[in-house]
Order: sequence, then structure tokens, then C-alpha cells
Amino acid sequence: MSFTLRKKSSRVRSLAIQLTSFTFWVLFIVGLLFVAITNRLISDVLIANAREAMGNLAQAKASQIGRELNKMMLLGDNLKDIYLLEPLEMNRLEPYFQHLLQENPELVSFCIAPEPGVGSAPFIYINEDGTQRKEYLPGTDYQFQDWYQIPRLTGRPAWTDPWFDRAGSEELICSYSIPLADTARYQGILRVDILLEDLHKIIAPIKIKKTGYAWLLSGNGAILAHPADSLAMNYTIFDVAELHRNSQARENFRLALRGEDQFLRTSGTTLWKKAWIYSQPLPSINWFLVLQVSNAEVLADLRKLMSIYILPSVLAFLAVGLAIRAKTRAVNRPLAELVGSLRQVGSGDLDPRLPDVSGSQEIEVLKNSIGSMASALKQYISNLKQVTEDKSRMETEIQFASTIQRNLIPGNAVPSQASDRVSAFGILEPAGQIGGDLYDYFWIDGDNFCFAIADVVGKGIAAAMTMTMVTTYIRTVAVNTASPRVILGKLNLFLAENNLASDFVTMILGIIDSRTGMLVFSNAGHVPLHILTAGQEVKTFAATHATALGFFPAVKIAEEAVQLNPGDEIVLVTDGINEAVNDREELFGNSRLAAKLTQIACPTPETIAQSILASVRDFSGEQEPKDDITILVIEFVRAAGA
Repeated sequence: MSFTLRKKSSRVRSLAIQLTSFTFWVLFIVGLLFVAITNRLISDVLIANAREAMGNLAQAKASQIGRELNKMMLLGDNLKDIYLLEPLEMNRLEPYFQHLLQENPELVSFCIAPEPGVGSAPFIYINEDGTQRKEYLPGTDYQFQDWYQIPRLTGRPAWTDPWFDRAGSEELICSYSIPLADTARYQGILRVDILLEDLHKIIAPIKIKKTGYAWLLSGNGAILAHPADSLAMNYTIFDVAELHRNSQARENFRLALRGEDQFLRTSGTTLWKKAWIYSQPLPSINWFLVLQVSNAEVLADLRKLMSIYILPSVLAFLAVGLAIRAKTRAVNRPLAELVGSLRQVGSGDLDPRLPDVSGSQEIEVLKNSIGSMASALKQYISNLKQVTEDKSRMETEIQFASTIQRNLIPGNAVPSQASDRVSAFGILEPAGQIGGDLYDYFWIDGDNFCFAIADVVGKGIAAAMTMTMVTTYIRTVAVNTASPRVILGKLNLFLAENNLASDFVTMILGIIDSRTGMLVFSNAGHVPLHILTAGQEVKTFAATHATALGFFPAVKIAEEAVQLNPGDEIVLVTDGINEAVNDREELFGNSRLAAKLTQIACPTPETIAQSILASVRDFSGEQEPKDDITILVIEFVRAAGA
């Protein structure tokens, strides 16, 4: 046993180790939380700064592109107004067209395409290396191209997505198309063209931090210009997202294409792996300028700040941990000595060796408390021995009182001189070692049979003493009195005058005249009396004839007479039967008792008493009885001389 205890205690860590470990983990967790919170706050600030910087840059570049586009739109509107002037003829306009191209080198070409069957053939003026030339568009296929169809159907000017102009400049161009219409008729489409490369030259120099760049996106998601030439004019942004199975990017750009500024974080693809993207709508055209910078560059300063912060924090953490460990070991040393003293007390040595410790008020108090505890344990053990002896003596006395109580109860045998006229059987089961219930029966003379059942309020020695005195008193008084009313009256006066420890007594006392079968009984505050007739009919007598005995010296007591027939069974119980409860807190009650009596086959006093007891136990189940259980059954067998 001692080896097992030592082995178990060796696995328990000392107080110093526990305090140091606890402090370490608390500081570690607090440090992690502080680092996480600081990291989040700084990263939020850096991201907000990046958003603001990228937003300002995007707006500036978008305005620059917007100015170029607005210039083309203004040139287109001027050309339209000149072309629609009726007095001017085409040969007079050609010098103006050439001059217009010379003065605006960014205008790569413009085209006038009349409606098929209306006016002259469509032609295009091309600005090429400082010279201008005029070409006619062959056939009528031009009317099915976007630059012609969109403004023709909508009736409004429109910018087209970049397209390759094979019939003109043989370059990727962006076209601004204007319907040619006056108040009288629709005449065709005027188109001014700008090189996509000119727009790319505006965004190509854009640099955000070290590796960030800009690109153009059309309103339907087509990549118009990008540092990766393989993507420009070949893929849409959704193609790239689908290729890399990036649903987040697809959803982010769907939001961006709604037309509002968007600051998005994307991840998981080769194109924009862990990057921040700012999209800015371009004025006058359904395109978007997109700025992109890697997440690592946005948060680069965060890593520097955190590395500067973490190293001193770790050093401070180690210093605090070592200081706490040194202090706890100093405190733990005297505690360990006091633990040794406690082990002496635990092993039974109540004169432990208390070490000479100082330096802490709490440790001094603990030392004094151990000494006081050892002294108190000595006194407690001495008192416990005395209490144990007293308790053992008391239990012996209670056992003796219980034996006396049971010896006072009849042994379920009617005296032989009249056993053929009256039969009786009783059961008494105290809730404790001794109880306050009683039953008794005896022959007053050769013809009159007296019985009684009572419940003395209270339990223990006082109730048992009262029960003993009641039994003795009834037998003494009944010898000279054949009236239940008179017997109970004298008993009430005796209880009231002697002021016994128990408060009061409830009782049913009856006398059977065995010559005639006449029963006279009196109920003093007790539970009902039942008679089970020979025909299995139950008669219940619930009326009481007086209050409980022992309250008042002068109390009126009545009695009642009932004619018994041979085979009738008188059933008496105490409230331990009626008030028995089950696990649903339901009472057994008089109705269940009466119903049970009618179900007993071949009833005799013993079978009836045992059946009632079994029914109550089945009803209560696991519930412990709260009161004494007493049952008395008396059978009137036959009348004398019958």
C-alpha cells in the first residue's frame, strides 16, 4: 500500500513547477493574443493606406484615359456636324479631313459609311506615318460589324471593344461610332478610331510599389490590355477564373463589373495569387482600369514591424518567466517542509516535527494551523471514542426497548378458551428500530373480546414508552369496563393529566360480544375501520367518535354498534397504510385498500393482513416507508353456542 502511494505522489508536480507552468502558458496565450490583435490592427491600417493610394492613382489614370477618349468623341461630333452640312460637297471636305488627321496624330483613322443604297460608297481616311490616304470599303459586309450595328440599332453613339481593322490601318483599334442622321433621314455611320496601343502606353508605365501593375478590362470582362501579352484580346477575366477553378475571383469580378469602385483581395490563381486589386470605371466608356499589387508588398511593412516587436517581447517573456520560477521555488521550499509535517499527521503521528520557517505571513499561519490541527485531532479522537461508546450503549438500549415493544404485541394467537369463536392476526413494522404504533387484543372475560389499534404521534423512545403505557392501561381498565367509550375516556384523562412526551394518540377500540356477534367500537381520530363480509362486500366506517386522545381532559366520546355475521372480517390499519406513496407522490388511500379487500380469495385474518402489506409494498416500489405500518384483522367465526 505504501509503495503505491509513493508512486502516485511522484507523478504530482511541485507547486513551483505548477505555478511556473501556469504563468508560462498565461503569458504565452496573452502574448499570442496581443500579437494577433496588433497584427490585425497594423494590417488594417496598411490595407486602408493601400486602398487609398491605389484609388488616387486609378482615378488619375482613368481621368487621363478619359481625356483621350473625350477628345476622340469631340472630333467625331465635329466631323458629323460638318458632314451633315448640305451645302458642302465631298470634294470640298477632303482637304479638311486631311488637315484634321495631320493635327491629331492620335486619330489613326476615321470612316464614313453611308447606309447601303444611300449616298456614295463608304470610305476611310487613314493617318499613316504622317501621311494621309483614302480607301474605299469593298462591298457591304461592313454593315454587319459591331462598329456599325450597335449605333445603328440603338440610335446613339457608342464605343466598341478593340477589333482588328483589316480594311484600314491593319491594327487593333478602338472605335467611336456616331449615327449620321438629321431631322429628315438616316444616312449612315461616322467612325473615328484610336489605336489600342495608345491606351496601353498610358497604363504601361503605372507601377504600384515594386511589382504592381495596371491592366484594362472591358465591360463584358474581356482583358483588353495586360503585361502578359498572351492574355490581352484572347481571354475574359471569367475564362481565367474558370481555368484556375477560382470561384472567389469570379464572384469578385462580377461585383466589380457592376460599375462601382471595388477593392478586392484575390488568391489561388497564377494571374492574381494573393493580390489586392482596385477596379476603376473609365469615364465615357464601359471599360475598367484595374490596378494590381501583391498582398506581400502591401503587408511588407507589417513583417518588419512585427519582427521588431516580437524579439523584445520574447526576451521580456523569458525574463519574467525566470523571475517567477526563482520566486516560486523560494516560496515552495518551506511549503515542502510543511507538507512533510502534514504527511506525519496523515500517517497517524499527531506530534509532527514543525520546521522553523519564516519570511511569509501565510506560511507562518500555515505552520501554526498544522500544529493546531494536530492538537484538535487529538482531542477529536478522544471525543470520538467517548461518543462511539455512548452510541453503542444507546443502540443496545434501543434494541432492548424494541425487543420489549415487540413482546408486548400479541403473538397472533387467540386464547384457547374461545379460539373457535374469534380469530385474529396482526402485523407491525416500525419505520425505525422502534415505533409509535400498537395493536392489542385479549378476552375481557369468557364472552367479550377486546381489540385496539393506535398511532402514537412521534417516534423513538418517547413514542415507544407512551405505547407501552397505553397498552398496559387499556388491559387494566378493560377488566372492569365493557364499554369502549368509557375505556377511551379514562385513557384520555390519564394521557392529559400525565403530560407525556408524545402529543396525542389516535385509536380504535372495540369489544365483540361472542354470544351475539354484536360489535361496539369507538374511533378517536383514527383512520376508517373496514368490515369485509362473508359475501366479499366491504363496509367502511369513516366517522370518528372523538378527537385524538391526550389533548383535553374533558372530551366527549361516542361509540357505535355493528352486528357481525359469522365469517365477517374486521380490518384495521394505521395511517402508514393509507398515506403510503409511490414514485409519482400518489397516496395509497382508502379506496385502494377497499378495492384490494374485495379481490382476496378465501380470506382469513392472516391472508388479508399479508395481502394488504404486499399491495402497499408493490405500490410504493423503491420508496422507503415514512411511517410505521400496522395491520390488525379480526374474524368473527361463530356465536357462542352456535
